[in-house]
Amino acid sequence: MTNQKIKSASDRYPISLLPECAWLWSNTDLRDRLQTDTLDTHELSERAKELVSLHVFRRIQYHGEGPEFLRTLLSKGHTREAVAQALADAWLAGCDHFELPRQRRWGWVHTFWGQLVLSFLMTIVLVGLAMKTIAGISPKIDLYLMAFRPLLSIVSLLVLTVVYLLISSLISWWSS
Repeated sequence: MTNQKIKSASDRYPISLLPECAWLWSNTDLRDRLQTDTLDTHELSERAKELVSLHVFRRIQYHGEGPEFLRTLLSKGHTREAVAQALADAWLAGCDHFELPRQRRWGWVHTFWGQLVLSFLMTIVLVGLAMKTIAGISPKIDLYLMAFRPLLSIVSLLVLTVVYLLISSLISWWSS
């Protein structure tokens, strides 16, 4: 048997990457008062999440480094709610780091831009196949679509919209 380290199922990030957290983390009286006033753990977690949203995410709009770090977390596939919950849990525990679940290798598929790129590629293939099929059936329609580029763009935009909605619903269904 070998002594290999088992990778944890979560990534740890230091709170110092979000300078907007400094005020909330330094205000231990607020945390202590919240913990004594709230007995239900679920309600405590929800109220802490609301405080993090108010005192951290509202400040991100005005300070410098936090938005970049938050964007990197969002681009990895984490949601704002998951980040807020992780920060709230870390704040309640008094930790100097917060943990988010490690994203899957295909985590980019769950982002808006990933789904849009997949939809765009799928639309190119579908419109190309449709144009080839239409050219074989009725070359006149193919000629109209090729001659009037705005008409082809409108048809492609409609196909892109339908494909995007289909892909996003399939991905959300698959991940649930």
